[in-house]
Order: sequence, then C-alpha cells, then structure tokens
Amino acid sequence: MDLAGPAAYRNGGFAHTTATRNNEGQLWVDTLFMSGLFHVKAGQLLNKSTYCEDVIYQFLLHTQFLSDPVSGLWRHGWHFTEKHHFAGALWGRGNGWAAITAVELLELTRASHSASSRFIEQNFLRQSEALLSAQAENGMWHTLLNDPHSYQELSATAAISYAFLKGYRLGILDSRFADAGVG
Repeated sequence: MDLAGPAAYRNGGFAHTTATRNNEGQLWVDTLFMSGLFHVKAGQLLNKSTYCEDVIYQFLLHTQFLSDPVSGLWRHGWHFTEKHHFAGALWGRGNGWAAITAVELLELTRASHSASSRFIEQNFLRQSEALLSAQAENGMWHTLLNDPHSYQELSATAAISYAFLKGYRLGILDSRFADAGVG
C-alpha cells in the first residue's frame, strides 16, 4: 500500500475543517490538538474508551506524516493528494500543540503501559529535546523553529512551556525542561 497517497487518508485521519473549507485529504497538527483533546474529554464524560483509542490512533497517524524524522520537530500539515508538507514549516505553535497533545495523552494512558503510550512518550522526548535546542536565549520560541530570524511567538512559547512543565510534573522530562518552561 502507498502510505503517502490517498489510501492512507482513507485509513481514518481527521481532516482539518474550517468554517469556509473542508481541506479534504489533509492532516494538520491543529486538528490533532483541537479535535483530539476534545474527543478524549468527551470519551471520559460519556464513558467511551474507544474515543481515547481513536485519538491515540490519530496521534500515531499524525506522527507518521508530520513528525520530521531528522529533527523530531513537527511540520504544520500533510496534503495526501498533492503529496507535500505545505511549505515544510517547522511551526512553533504547531509544535506546541503536538507537545500538549502528547503530554495530555500520556497522562491518560501511561498507567496502561501500552506500546502506543511508549511510542507517544518516546516521540515527546525526542521532540522536547529538539524544542529545547530551538529555544531563544530570552526563553521564547520563534514562529519557525529552524529560522532564528522569524518572529518570536508568545502562543508557541506558552504551549511549549505548558508541555515542558507538565512533562516534568509527570516525571517524563528532567529539570532542564522545567527551567526552560519558566525561562
């Protein structure tokens, strides 16, 4: 099976839908955060464990297509039909959303010691190391993590800091990340 073609999209990836566009055939890191965490919370409220399982699947699928295998950072999206990562941007805010989604899922799934939890944790650790290296001297992150000339973004900084501090509180990350999260 061609995992980079339309067949992979039919494997159940959440498409990013906005008020004006469906964006069919596209995976966005935005959706993983915005729909995924809502889906988990709804599953808890409705006592539907399959909802959490579905979001874990979404995380794994999004990781496959959005996580850069070289750096560990996340790209904004993937277009199955056109087979590209949009501009290939390693977007600060999107990386914050991916990191928050990972740490929230880990809080919910670590007790199960499942293979998917271990995968999410390893991905989060790898991404966190890359994010730590990309942090500016003043403690903020740039909107494009691999471009120190792009503007520094408060929302990216807040999201990444949240993920670092929660990861530290859960015992996943060491004190370097707690320091970076308040830095």
